[in-house]
Amino acid sequence: MTTGHQEFCRRIADAVSRFEQQWMAVQAESVLVDLHDRHLLVTLCGACPTAEQDYAREDRSRKLLEQVYTESFDAVRKQLEQAVAEILRLPVESACLHLQPPGDVVIVFRLGQR
Repeated sequence: MTTGHQEFCRRIADAVSRFEQQWMAVQAESVLVDLHDRHLLVTLCGACPTAEQDYAREDRSRKLLEQVYTESFDAVRKQLEQAVAEILRLPVESACLHLQPPGDVVIVFRLGQR
């Protein structure tokens, strides 16, 4: 991994962490960034509080919780897409959020071309 690639990943992790704290009231234990040519995957490890992790053990409950997270994210995701686009200097075509047991949140960005 090149130094430039590492710097992009660090800046993205910082931007996503700030966004999640400000807009989603989420404080992840760690943030992992995986940057590809056309996609960016960001994993917020341990982002869900313990009570939500326990609640999401059953499939029905997990689906309800994921719906709340997804709808909340969709309402404000444009701010995050803009921040990522500015860092990478690439357009962000879309972003979606997925809740992964036991309490991780994964955000997938589809990147455009220059």
